[in-house]
Amino acid sequence: MFNSLTGRLAVAGMRVLRTRKKMGMPPYHVNEFTPGTLRLMIERAGFKHCIIVQRIRPPSAITLRGSIFEKIVKKTLHYPNYGLTKSLGIFGDRLLGIGIK
Repeated sequence: MFNSLTGRLAVAGMRVLRTRKKMGMPPYHVNEFTPGTLRLMIERAGFKHCIIVQRIRPPSAITLRGSIFEKIVKKTLHYPNYGLTKSLGIFGDRLLGIGIK
């Protein structure tokens, strides 16, 4: 999620406002990655060639949590995010890392 437009803007906004968000539910994943952190982890594990594939779920399939404002913002930002990921392969909310020895 941190690699998506919504995640990146949320983190940036919270840094600017110097706020923190307490999660009412545990996150879906134990770890969150950006393409750079996933690539670094694969390379540090000894793999020489690394391929990162970014995917994204369609806006109709995303799960929304939070306030009504948060849900509207997430849904609104997910449409351009979906287009960017599908056309340019960036800002995907699903990362696949492939390491080749």
